[in-house]
Amino acid sequence: MSDLSQETVLVLDDYPLIRLGIFASLLNTRYKVVGLESRTDAEASLEKFRARVAIVGADLGDLKDRLFLETCSASPNSKVIVLTEAIVALAAVRRCAKAVRGMLHRQAPAAELIACLDHVSRGHTYVSRRLVAHPHTAVEADAQRLGRLSLREAEILRLIQLGLSNRLIAERLDISRETVSVHLRGIGTKLGVRNRTQMAIVGLAMDASVSGRAWHMSSDALDN
Repeated sequence: MSDLSQETVLVLDDYPLIRLGIFASLLNTRYKVVGLESRTDAEASLEKFRARVAIVGADLGDLKDRLFLETCSASPNSKVIVLTEAIVALAAVRRCAKAVRGMLHRQAPAAELIACLDHVSRGHTYVSRRLVAHPHTAVEADAQRLGRLSLREAEILRLIQLGLSNRLIAERLDISRETVSVHLRGIGTKLGVRNRTQMAIVGLAMDASVSGRAWHMSSDALDN
């Protein structure tokens, strides 16, 4: 799809001013807002508008909201970007890793909203650095956890974030698939995650925490 083509966007948020603010931010861009709805009938709205991207207001730290996000992400029509107002711990990011394709702070400027939409619409996942902006000690903890990875494990983690399958990783590094599996178990243990989706997103979130940059990765990393 050409960068000049128009992408449809549905906004699901319980605050009218937030909905209108997103609408105003996307005027004269390649993103067309096709619906401004509350979260009350989210499933019906997703089916009705069939937008390419759904921006959903939610609290990542709330169990009900996480379940709500999983319901939204089950829609075959829309990629979900969660808009949250609170800085969250990596644990909350980890819990939502499989449910959304973008994580954006509610107070993000219009330019970051558009950057997030650009990444998600092109098949990447976006995590705002403001959502993993920890106190200094937490940043040090993230750096230490990443530092526990061996050079080979760190290399494999990067390839996972790029969306490579175990077979392709084995071919790229000239090692066996069994060896890749062993390294994946080691990475999962050191990062405290259970699957490659969480591994990829939590890894990039830690990178964002330590480096102060937003990160994005191939959507293939979510599907292998």
